[in-house]
Amino acid sequence: MKDKNKESFKKVKIKVIGIGGGGVTVLKSVAPKLDRIDFLAVNTDSRSLEKLGTKIKPFIFGENITFGLGTGMNPEIGEKAAADSKEKFAKILKNTDFCIFISCLGGGTGSGAAPIFLETAKNMKVLTLTIVTMPFKFEGSQKRKIANEAIKKIQKQTDALAVISNEKILKIIDPKTSFYKALNVVNNLLIDNISSLINLVYNTGLINLDFADVKAILKKQDNLTYFQTKEFLISKPVEEMTAGITNNPLYDYNADEAKRILLNIEMSEKTPMQKAYFLSKEITKQNLQAKIIFGLGLKAKKDNKIKITLLAAGCSGKFEGKEEKKNKKTKKSVQKKQYKKGKKSKKRAFFNKEREEPKKRKTIRKSPLEVKKEEEKEKKKILLFDDELEIPTFLRRLKIKK
Repeated sequence: MKDKNKESFKKVKIKVIGIGGGGVTVLKSVAPKLDRIDFLAVNTDSRSLEKLGTKIKPFIFGENITFGLGTGMNPEIGEKAAADSKEKFAKILKNTDFCIFISCLGGGTGSGAAPIFLETAKNMKVLTLTIVTMPFKFEGSQKRKIANEAIKKIQKQTDALAVISNEKILKIIDPKTSFYKALNVVNNLLIDNISSLINLVYNTGLINLDFADVKAILKKQDNLTYFQTKEFLISKPVEEMTAGITNNPLYDYNADEAKRILLNIEMSEKTPMQKAYFLSKEITKQNLQAKIIFGLGLKAKKDNKIKITLLAAGCSGKFEGKEEKKNKKTKKSVQKKQYKKGKKSKKRAFFNKEREEPKKRKTIRKSPLEVKKEEEKEKKKILLFDDELEIPTFLRRLKIKK
């Protein structure tokens, strides 16, 4: 009787594809350390496809447009070159089940060509996970703008999208680290993650995971994906392991509130069951409404470490290329509400003033002596007034006659 698991993983064909100069460079670092999958370096620049090694196959495209040169940081040229080579690319994808695309956005080739080749894979019903890196800030606003535009297009074509921020590398490295070694931080992350994913598909575990499980997690419309693999000493507290696996400093978002989770734990035979139980419980407690697929495997090495792989899709997070229309709407609506509220309060104040009763004069009580003095003053005023009046003419004449 044939082993069903062997039959199933033999049918699954996985390709890792690096697009553009940056994607090809990453592939050169990743390929020597991974087995059982095909590697494809895709670029318009023929020079970048030299000295790839035996594991990586070159794929030059757009020869009629770029003539074997780069795209000069123009994504429109990269897009046209990819569109010109769609049929050629489709032949390479034939009989492929799962593609992991890697691209460093901000240039012309990766940013322009990736959405076109992803669309080809989508039409061929190939499952795709796209891992992209966003450029450093020092590379300029133009490059970041190209990356942001590309990521919007990529999201529409890929099944799952993981966005890594190059800027975040600065937060986790020693200030004395060389630029070359700093970039290897991302490469090592990709090596660990892709290697773990391949093992999930090909290896049999105590609680087994296979390609169908990976597909169930990734193949949805809400495709922002968090992907992390990490090893910990068994002696580490569960809370520390959880924080380490769910918060990767290279992502702008985390695994919280993900809609679908694939969690795999690899441990030695001597690891207590309670450790795996409480660890799984702690990792998934922030995502109780999510679809959770759990796997458990035995490590080949008998050491005191535990290896965790977390693939979380449908994450609710922010990254630079993601539009935030809802937030903009809420800001406007808040401003409108405040304006209306201010208007209403002014109207109320006006009407309240109109309704107010006139103020009553205060009555001052005076003593009898003060009243008498005031009366005498009034009499004197009258006498003075009478003196100031002229004597009538007929009275003056009477006085003269006498």
